[in-house]
Amino acid sequence: MKPSSLPLNRLAISIALCLGMATPQVIAQSSTDNDCLAGTYLREGATACVSADAGFYVPNNGATAQIPAELGRYVPSSGATSA
Repeated sequence: MKPSSLPLNRLAISIALCLGMATPQVIAQSSTDNDCLAGTYLREGATACVSADAGFYVPNNGATAQIPAELGRYVPSSGATSA
């Protein structure tokens, strides 16, 4: 996927990770506001948890964002908890 086709929040996350401005653990913050399990997250404005997309992962319960796989890693399917 070309960076220009990524949704803005995913592009910002990818840039922050690449520049070392954030770590995956900071981006996939856990929250007590939702019951999403690892491998799923609560999108902004959503009412139900969704699986992490292929190429992304969610390591923590209660996440509000998915994390893009690091350079050189491959996440072939949705719902991953690690890359």
